[in-house]
Amino acid sequence: MNTLVIRPQDLEEAAKHLDEASAKALEASEVTTDIESELRKTHGLYSLPSSSEFDRANKVRRKAAVSIAVVANNLAAKLRYAGYLYDGADELLASNLDKQLLPNDFQQG
Repeated sequence: MNTLVIRPQDLEEAAKHLDEASAKALEASEVTTDIESELRKTHGLYSLPSSSEFDRANKVRRKAAVSIAVVANNLAAKLRYAGYLYDGADELLASNLDKQLLPNDFQQG
């Protein structure tokens, strides 16, 4: 059976990937911004039904991107906090062990 080793730097790296994913999701949602107004400019009133659908789709896309970004940011924050807790737990446990062992315990008798 494999042993799972959790290192705070691995959690930080995963959090950075989530930060990037969040930014990319928001960036991707902007790609088709204003396509409906450009369609009306180039095709006139005949494109109104299509441009209205583009507008609706862009709003849905933007809402989804914001939701993805929020979830990614929240998970990144939780990973960073977990890394902080792991660091603190190691220090606390080491301190507790030091208190339990007397210096004479290390000497051969």
